[in-house]
Amino acid sequence: MLGAIASAASTSCIWSFSEVTEDTRQAVFLSCFIVLGCGSFLYGHFATLTTLHGQRTIRGVAELPRTDEPDEEIAAQAPLLEPHASLVSVRCSWLDGCRFWLVFCIVAGHAVSFPTTYLAGSQYWLRPALVWSATFHMPGLSLISGMCSRGPLNQARAIRILTRVLLPFIFARMIGWAFYCRLYGACGFNPFADGSVEWYLVSLLHWRAAIAILGALRAPILMTFALSLGLISGYFVYAGEPMGPQRTMAFFPFFVAGYLIDPKAARRTLNQCMWARPLAVTLLVLVLAFAFFIPGIVRHLELGGRGDFNNDYVAARVDPENPSRYMAPPSCGLEYVLAAAHRLPRYFLSFGMIAAVMVALPRLDGVNGGMPWWACAGQHTMYPYLLHPYVLNLQQVLLMRNQAWAVWSLGAFSKGGWYWLVPIALSFLFMRLATFDIVRLCFAPVIEPDWAAKYLVNDSVATRAKSTIKLGTEIPLPIKI
Repeated sequence: MLGAIASAASTSCIWSFSEVTEDTRQAVFLSCFIVLGCGSFLYGHFATLTTLHGQRTIRGVAELPRTDEPDEEIAAQAPLLEPHASLVSVRCSWLDGCRFWLVFCIVAGHAVSFPTTYLAGSQYWLRPALVWSATFHMPGLSLISGMCSRGPLNQARAIRILTRVLLPFIFARMIGWAFYCRLYGACGFNPFADGSVEWYLVSLLHWRAAIAILGALRAPILMTFALSLGLISGYFVYAGEPMGPQRTMAFFPFFVAGYLIDPKAARRTLNQCMWARPLAVTLLVLVLAFAFFIPGIVRHLELGGRGDFNNDYVAARVDPENPSRYMAPPSCGLEYVLAAAHRLPRYFLSFGMIAAVMVALPRLDGVNGGMPWWACAGQHTMYPYLLHPYVLNLQQVLLMRNQAWAVWSLGAFSKGGWYWLVPIALSFLFMRLATFDIVRLCFAPVIEPDWAAKYLVNDSVATRAKSTIKLGTEIPLPIKI
């Protein structure tokens, strides 16, 4: 136990709105503005990007499919390695490229998080950048997973999910247990524990199963249901429960939004807006600048804060200004009842940041019509995503065994803190190396264990699944990291 838990709640529950904290009042007013002031505007624009029952919808008016341009909805469901040129340029250059940079943000964020365990948040110069990237990297991955889950959950896709999601989760848990048992002596094994990066694989399984049923709902109803589930889950589903249901429900609205977005309508809308990319870049830069120069923004949005997608509304959190101390939010009274008001603005900001990132990132093809290298690497981001925790644990061991070096790196930027630029650069190099063919050849048996299908899948099911695709083509993965 690092320290005593300091409760933020008073001994008596507060039921007067005039007595709640200023942060809660601001969150309530901002949530009301989002719901009332922006609701109709957002719904009108969201309708231009969604697909209802197979028809494109432009502001609620059904539009017949056009035959004079390639169907990018089909491209979003197509195999990532489909040789058709139009599918490659749409699917790989955009979605896979975005996936590469989002996973890079996750890896780099984990690589430079060591000082947050020992330093007060205000003393770590990269803290604002960590908070900034957290507003879009995991939500963005969830949204892209939804965009790649638009196809029906047939037997071919079920086999793909078995070999590319469920089995990698099982193998990652077993290998992780052996690794931490050997390195730290922590040999207790709980395959259902919530934690580490594998939680996302479990969430993918839950989301894909849920959308197979909920996908029949109309887009506004489905999106409202997902947002309601994400907001309410913080009251009743506690962080740390087996299989991570809190995170699954909290990130579900992003998956649903991706599922509902019609890639063709989105691409057409973006191409018609010449100001979209400059506006997106401006938004990203402004939010980053605000995070660096307005400390209050970081305090509201940092990991573990009220409304954080990774925690429930009553979970104890580490005091960012005193890492040896814990704080617990109120578990009763009006502060507790209004806790969801802290999460709704996070959804609003994250959706905006995801849109800005996906618009700002290059969507052009490479030389001679080929794919950019980051888009090719983006097809295999499962490898750096699952492998990077082991590399970073070795970094932590190295720092702990060289404490003088570790203390030096905890200084201000000019007094050793600049060292954390090195892990960022190395994270980029690791992302590139982990997607090379030779690396994938070594780790494919546990990260992409397609070999297991012939031993686990019923022969009749496998035969029917193969009949749904052309011979020699890859079974499309509906939810791929």
